Amino acid sequence: QSDRLIVLVDRNRDLHLSNLKGPTHKISTMTSSIKWHDTLSCLSAVSDGHLVTWYLPVVMYLDRDLLPDVKYIRDDGSQEFTRNDKIQDFSTTRINVRRGSDGALLTFGISPYPSLLFSHTANNDW
Repeated sequence: QSDRLIVLVDRNRDLHLSNLKGPTHKISTMTSSIKWHDTLSCLSAVSDGHLVTWYLPVVMYLDRDLLPDVKYIRDDGSQEFTRNDKIQDFSTTRINVRRGSDGALLTFGISPYPSLLFSHTANNDW
């Protein structure tokens, strides 16, 4: 299937995205944890000390200039994530991150609108 994607983190901790038939593209640096959404085509990563979510990463194969438009960076003005933090779960509009320093489970929300758009598109509700 041509729309299947794979993400890879290399030894330099760069995050690469590739479809199964095409080239790989670097989309982020200093990545320590990645997780696909359980039902949608969304990707989340702990990258550069921030929680980064791509609502539609496949858009890179249509027009690479649109990739920043589908990217959400949770930024509170501080580097709150470390390389030991791991994304445990990414479902509905929640991302659960296990903090590496003390094992605390942190829950973060993302916008509900991409999931609504995905559901309306799947149901042909235009």
